[in-house]
Amino acid sequence: MEGSGTATFVIALVGLVFSVVSVCWQIANYFLHGPRLRVHLRVAVHDDATLEAGEHYSIWSSPARRSGTNLSWLSDLGASRSTPSAVPPRYTREAFIIRVVNVGRTPVSVFFPNLWFDRRHYWGVNTRPFKFEMNGFYLLNPGETRDWIEPMWPGIEQYRTQCPERRVVVRAVVALGDGRTQRSPWRNAWKVPDGMTRLLPDASAN
Repeated sequence: MEGSGTATFVIALVGLVFSVVSVCWQIANYFLHGPRLRVHLRVAVHDDATLEAGEHYSIWSSPARRSGTNLSWLSDLGASRSTPSAVPPRYTREAFIIRVVNVGRTPVSVFFPNLWFDRRHYWGVNTRPFKFEMNGFYLLNPGETRDWIEPMWPGIEQYRTQCPERRVVVRAVVALGDGRTQRSPWRNAWKVPDGMTRLLPDASAN
């Protein structure tokens, strides 16, 4: 009887080990072959003519280069025209760039990305794809990167009106074809100082 009990325990233990290995393999397989996106929120400036022609905007920040995520830092940079990173004076429009990268091995359907302020407040009224066409969902292939551009201040001002007591912190969010959402990380959240209404220096004041 004792030997029979030991054998039963061993069989149960082996079954448990195989179950754990199977679950771990399914999780690993999902991360290797399932949909995987990275979402970045960047700051850009542009002028109307080149943007309408689908030609160019100037990325003024990137996760690898910026020293912080406070917009006042970029405002100080823009005020110093002697720096190599200073933008051309003709760039007068300020925008957020929502960059979506498919780092997985399968295509992923994405919908228009939005700015995300908190669990209840989104903004994407004027979000539009840059240099490509999309109607409804867009199929993002493995290794593909796409940018959406959104004017910076309308969404910020609406959020300030609705939530005047809260600090403005902006992230990006994109809807996926399976109903899930993907957000830019907290380390990529842009903090907007109280009272700030523009990023570039006012050229008319010069």
